[in-house]
Amino acid sequence: IRSRTQHYAFRLLTTEEITGHLVDLCEKEGVEVDRAALEVIARRGAGSARDAISLLVQALAHGGGSLDEATVTSLFGSIPLDGRVAVLDAVAAEDPAAALLALTTLTAGGTEPRQIAEDLVRALRDCFLIAVAGTDAPVDLPADEVSEMQRLGEALGKSALVRCIETLGTAIVDMRS
Repeated sequence: IRSRTQHYAFRLLTTEEITGHLVDLCEKEGVEVDRAALEVIARRGAGSARDAISLLVQALAHGGGSLDEATVTSLFGSIPLDGRVAVLDAVAAEDPAAALLALTTLTAGGTEPRQIAEDLVRALRDCFLIAVAGTDAPVDLPADEVSEMQRLGEALGKSALVRCIETLGTAIVDMRS
């Protein structure tokens, strides 16, 4: 006797799908939220609607009932594009002093080292995907960031991108211990 089963195909949601869901929730609850703030939360949710909703609740508790992009970015956002670019440009130029200076600027601004490492791994992953797949790369970035990641990918090269991802990945695991 064979049992019958159903097949459910689970997948992560796109940032746009999560943002739309968060917009609907905020409209139903009568909460004033900037769409850009919801996009930051959706990206941080990493494909999980439940995680994004939890982040939204936390942000609303912190923001006093209304949110803007700056507040959400300070709570959950990644390091700014120019900070990521400064570090990765220094790595591409093989300039350790400039890389350390850029990292010091980020930590002095209050960003946790683990957050910096995770954001850099994400940026390197996007650079690698764009370097390999071009405009068909499955990256979830605004158009201005895509061109910057493409430039960085070309400056670093595919083998250096892989080495950087492996090195930072190991560092992130070590930070958890």
